[in-house]
Amino acid sequence: MALKTAPAKYREKTAITEFLGNPLIAALPDGISQAEMLRKLMKMPPFSANDRRAERSTRLDLLSRISTIHIPYAQDLFISRSLSRCISWGYVSRNPMPFDVTSGVMEANHIAVTPDLGNYLQETVFPVHGFSVLGISGVGKTCSVLNTLSFYPQVIKHTEYNGVPFHCSQLVWLRVDCPGDGSPKGLCIAILRQLDAVLGTNYGSEVTDRIGKDALTSKVSQCLCSHHLGVLVIDDIQNLTAVKEDTTSVMLSFLIYLMETLAIPVVMVGTPKVLSLFQQEFQLAKRATGDGTVRMNLLPENSKEWNRFIKGIWRYQFLSAEVALTPEMNTAFYRESIGNPFLCALLYKLVQDDAITSGDETFTVDDVRKVAGEKLCITTRMRTNMLSGNDEELRSYELMWQAPQIPPEIDDSILTADVPKYNEAANEADELASLIGSELIKRFNVNIAMAARITKEAIIAKGCQNQAETLGYAVTLCQLVSQSEEPQSAENPVKTEEKTEQKNSQTTGEPQL
Repeated sequence: MALKTAPAKYREKTAITEFLGNPLIAALPDGISQAEMLRKLMKMPPFSANDRRAERSTRLDLLSRISTIHIPYAQDLFISRSLSRCISWGYVSRNPMPFDVTSGVMEANHIAVTPDLGNYLQETVFPVHGFSVLGISGVGKTCSVLNTLSFYPQVIKHTEYNGVPFHCSQLVWLRVDCPGDGSPKGLCIAILRQLDAVLGTNYGSEVTDRIGKDALTSKVSQCLCSHHLGVLVIDDIQNLTAVKEDTTSVMLSFLIYLMETLAIPVVMVGTPKVLSLFQQEFQLAKRATGDGTVRMNLLPENSKEWNRFIKGIWRYQFLSAEVALTPEMNTAFYRESIGNPFLCALLYKLVQDDAITSGDETFTVDDVRKVAGEKLCITTRMRTNMLSGNDEELRSYELMWQAPQIPPEIDDSILTADVPKYNEAANEADELASLIGSELIKRFNVNIAMAARITKEAIIAKGCQNQAETLGYAVTLCQLVSQSEEPQSAENPVKTEEKTEQKNSQTTGEPQL
């Protein structure tokens, strides 16, 4: 996660001439490769075999980690690239530096500032585009956008640029929820309050009930311009479909004003219900889809992305006995969650909660169906209709989305090493390492580091098939090492802290390897 506030560090090396000499762009982080982007987008909480042996109450608390998992899809890459373009190109026409400073930076980069180039840079009105992220609730729209925004510091502090005093707090991005009443006033108040939360200002406290719409709009515009907002993300934009038509029209006009007059890109996140609004207002549709529309659908059954997701979360199993991910189990989770990652992760957590609470410490396909029926009962009708293709709203979404899907761009080999995959062999090695390490510490009073080193060598040499043979090999190896290092023990005594760790390790039954 990037720092929320960071001092400006300027990078002037870029292949894009329009970006040179602009401190708002020069202070943005360097671009990263696709592979590195995928690694940064992946959110995998810690997991250890020790978690399975923790107390019942602890394991019930650890189940919440499942909700934090995010495994990137092809759409994540599209969102990341689109946000990068929106922010950088949105700043081109808002360069706060005089042109002589800009031209000086270009000349320092061996770019001749000809009259034609000067006219192009100073007189061209660079278009500002946003984009929209649309999809069924729970498919990860907001999570994907926020993960990408985390690449950027939200606020960048400037003091001086190329010898020119430049004191400002650059607000790279701001996210707000679309107000339930769909009014521009509600959105303006939400923006001011979010500005206060991020910048520590008091803009929101200055707003009274008597303030008019025009005055409030002017105030928001002034605040956003003075802090050089890079992109405004409006979540739950579908709320506009639930209000009166005249109210919706006013809000759409306000969003167009932000993009056209203030040159601030707007990213809209919501369900496909909002497509009907885009069709009503051409100007907004043009701006909201200027960099494309990201469609995040339910994951198809047995698709690579579904299997990658279910295998990724399956490792996070906090039962004392492992439940294997069989094809039948895979199908059960898909059918009960209708390919919705949020619902699947929630169901996986609830199934384990039920197994731990009941004391069974395991679950079957029937248990998955039972828990889904009991704990997800509110969504039963929706899930059934979507799975059978009888959901009218889902069919209307599909009719609107006649364009082809975004082609998969994720190379599985990039993610193989990063998505933790729980497998039986790895678990056996982990369990055996715990057993051998504890035995070596108890028999020979070696420190934890030595126990870990000998354990690793023994498992590499003998494997995990015959545990007794591997343990015997480790014991023999430890005897030889202890005898050879015994004279040095007086020079490097075991510290009190290490002894405490050994005692704790013996209490828990395994060392911290």
